[in-house]
Amino acid sequence: MTSDQSGFSLLEGLFSLLILSVAAAASIGLSQSIAQQITFTSNKNDQTRVLNDLMLTIQNDPQKFMTNFKPSAGDRIDDSVLPPNNLPLGFGPGIITKATNCYGNGEPNSTPPLANQCIGRFGVAIQPNKDYRGLLVTQVRVRLDTNGSVQDFIFTTPEF
Repeated sequence: MTSDQSGFSLLEGLFSLLILSVAAAASIGLSQSIAQQITFTSNKNDQTRVLNDLMLTIQNDPQKFMTNFKPSAGDRIDDSVLPPNNLPLGFGPGIITKATNCYGNGEPNSTPPLANQCIGRFGVAIQPNKDYRGLLVTQVRVRLDTNGSVQDFIFTTPEF
């Protein structure tokens, strides 16, 4: 007598289901990790783009930002000129405005007009370059709302 068997046994079916489950779980975890990385990279690119736009704006028209001009040449601007927790300007994608438009002026129950659009604060200080006459040293201090980090960007512009 010959037995004519066709199909899979129960054990083979369960084993196949186990392999498929492990592969599906791994692909779901991988896709979540990729989505988080895409979000992080996108946010970082947005912040970098905004900072680059900001620095180009200052380089092209430094007179507009000359609220903190130190006429004496020196090294770096200290925290008394640009206090990290009280920078005067707010920024976001396509926005450069007074910080009060983003963060309010401390009055209770008041919502600033651009509260949800700003991603950080910044301040600018300009002083003559001590080594090269006719050049200005511009320091931009930026504080991002996402992590509270403070970064200083220093570049040189010609006098106007």
